[in-house]
Amino acid sequence: MTTQQYHNLLAQDISSDIGLDVLTPPEQDTFIAQIGETILDSALLRLVAGLNDEQGGALAYYLEDEPPAEVLMKHLFDHYPQFEELLTEEIVAFKEESVALFGGLEADTGIPAMA
Repeated sequence: MTTQQYHNLLAQDISSDIGLDVLTPPEQDTFIAQIGETILDSALLRLVAGLNDEQGGALAYYLEDEPPAEVLMKHLFDHYPQFEELLTEEIVAFKEESVALFGGLEADTGIPAMA
């Protein structure tokens, strides 16, 4: 994937591709929260994999208190400069896989993915 394709995918609104437009607002909120949690978990796993034992232990200790999302994100961005890139890569990967999956469903069945 080229840098331009990467940035285009990051900026792409895939809400209709994954069926958000057919959900009620409360369902959309729940779905988006679940996706966000999954993406965050993936980025955290990748972050931890790249840390030494001391750094990993410090992060695990911090996470035990289950800080609010905004506090957690600020902490991760402030203390782990590589986290932003990892998170961005996970967002792009989710979008890429979602578009491929739902686009593939349409191509295979002839039925629009979530229309």
